[in-house]
Amino acid sequence: MTLDPIHQFNINNIFTIGHIGRHTIAFTNSSVYMLLTVAVICLLAVLGMKGRQLVPGRFQSAAELSYVFVATMIRSTAGEDGMKFFALVYCIFMFILVANLISIIPYTFTVMSHIIVTASFALLVFFTVLIYGLYKNGLKFFRIFVPSGVPMYILPLVVAIEIISF
Repeated sequence: MTLDPIHQFNINNIFTIGHIGRHTIAFTNSSVYMLLTVAVICLLAVLGMKGRQLVPGRFQSAAELSYVFVATMIRSTAGEDGMKFFALVYCIFMFILVANLISIIPYTFTVMSHIIVTASFALLVFFTVLIYGLYKNGLKFFRIFVPSGVPMYILPLVVAIEIISF
């Protein structure tokens, strides 16, 4: 372990899994910390649900609080129909929360600092919204980019802004 301030952002190979062409597939320190993040989330869930009590203990309170927080957030922003996506939102929320909590411990790896992790989550949510919107509304889904009441001469600019903000 090095003591330089940038080491928490370096990806180091732990062992090689295989090769595809000239590319090496390796198990890295990033993989270790992602697995650690998932293990902490699973541990919280298992300990939180073990021996459920009327007066909750620490782990049960933490598990219930995280569940209620995400459920309330989804209901207040997307309504009851948004609860279909509770599992996705809860998993992403907990992964980001726990990964960021682990990364503030000195000399640990910072998983969420890598653009591929955040881009993967962003693309997952983007394509989920796009596919579900097309499934639910068909091609009428694209009408969300054309607000009603906008004059024709400014419509191309507004549509471009709507597409970029989507």
